[in-house]
Amino acid sequence: MTEWKSCSRELACQAIDHGLVEYMIDYDSDLTINNIVTRSNLECSKDGSLALIGTYYFLGVFFSFLIWIKCTDLWGRKPIVLLGSGLQLLAFGGLLLLPLNLTII
Repeated sequence: MTEWKSCSRELACQAIDHGLVEYMIDYDSDLTINNIVTRSNLECSKDGSLALIGTYYFLGVFFSFLIWIKCTDLWGRKPIVLLGSGLQLLAFGGLLLLPLNLTII
């Protein structure tokens, strides 16, 4: 049986990079945050790459907003609202098919 010890993220990631240890997240601890980072095994990714997730989301929302405004001018609000709602429904339905351990509240 393996004895598990607590350590910082930096120490664990350095040891993993050198092939020295395996790691396990203690989900029973009050200090553990179970979020998209832990569910996607991104604990040892560089901090800048995690920040890119939020940046890409913001850019996507910003540029799609500009596109939707032009579309409502061309075709009216109702068809665009229905289209946007349908796309959102498809996107959220696709989330159910992801192999992540998502908790739906």
